[in-house]
Amino acid sequence: MAGSTTGANAKFVRANLVEAVKLYNDSRPPLVWKDMVVGKVISSKQLFEEAAMASGIPLPSITSEYGAVQQAEMRQVNTQTWQPFKRAIQVRMSREFMKDEQYGLAKSYGQQIAAVSDRADEIDGAVYLTKCLDGTSTGLPLWDGKSYAATDHPTESGTYSNRFSAPESLGITALETAVQNMMGFVSHMGYIDPRYGPFQLEVTHANAMLARRLIQSEKFPTKSDNDPNVIRGLITKVVVNPYAGSTPNYWAVHSIHPMENRRFMIDREPLNVTDLIYDGDNDSYKATAVRRKIFGVFDARDTYFSPAT
Repeated sequence: MAGSTTGANAKFVRANLVEAVKLYNDSRPPLVWKDMVVGKVISSKQLFEEAAMASGIPLPSITSEYGAVQQAEMRQVNTQTWQPFKRAIQVRMSREFMKDEQYGLAKSYGQQIAAVSDRADEIDGAVYLTKCLDGTSTGLPLWDGKSYAATDHPTESGTYSNRFSAPESLGITALETAVQNMMGFVSHMGYIDPRYGPFQLEVTHANAMLARRLIQSEKFPTKSDNDPNVIRGLITKVVVNPYAGSTPNYWAVHSIHPMENRRFMIDREPLNVTDLIYDGDNDSYKATAVRRKIFGVFDARDTYFSPAT
């Protein structure tokens, strides 16, 4: 496929097109999925990943001198298995395209495959919001049998909730409530197991500007007095995930403290792009790209949700 350069210098047009492709690839925005997992990327060579959740132990009791010592049993409560999923694509180019194309586009197949693979990672990384209410194997199931965002995560003697019972409009009061509720989380054994942050605010693009105004304002928004905005120092970052839909009430507060963030991405097989191979059956060249990965979460206590429904 020879490109038309009628009315223009062919070398000038080709140079500009190649430079445009290069500039586009050099200026791609940061990847949102890396913010969603807070950089917790794990390399793995396992066919699948499995982890067990311990019951924990109760708080030690007060005892007298020579008094009986409390006994506690440590046991396995649940297990969770994560199976990597694979994304693959094959690009074909005719021999005519390879021979006649003038602008270097055929040589950019590797960059273009990398770009669409990045986009696929972004969509898959949005699972923490798009599938937070889906506890099935196709969603984001947890070892307690509940979805990521649930009002009834089981404990030894009750339940805990990491979501509002109904969608909440994004605002300072709702954010304060979410953070306060995370400070009141309980462990599996039932004692207080707080999350102190710092936190990041995850929103769809419908709330991108509002979210930034809320956490950057020094004073309480919508008030004319000197009431400070206490959220400003607790929620330090906004992550806009455009792949999570556009519902304004869809947002989450997530702890980014290394000991409190329980999300992860396992890179089972990093993106691999083959060289171009000639296929004599249909007189074309082909290249294949494959990647296998897992997005998961160990503990629902790292996030508080305002679900879309």
